[in-house]
Amino acid sequence: QDRKTTARVPISASDVAMLLEAAGVDRMLSLDLHCGQIQGFFHHAPVDNMHALVDHVPYLVDNVINHFGDEPIAVVSPDAGGVARAK
Repeated sequence: QDRKTTARVPISASDVAMLLEAAGVDRMLSLDLHCGQIQGFFHHAPVDNMHALVDHVPYLVDNVINHFGDEPIAVVSPDAGGVARAK
């Protein structure tokens, strides 16, 4: 969650960013952030947001998915907006 929906509701993404930094994370690599403003929730760790379709799909197909052969694999989306990309 990257914004408040009602009063006194926490911004969960901000809380997670603070917890990660408190745990010692000094750099964050993310894949397809839901909202670019989440990068701003990290105050000390730089955030690199990679885009799956452009940067990773060719690699995943060649080096990961093809190695499964006939084994079933699952590609999932965290929300309805990403289903088309997952397909």
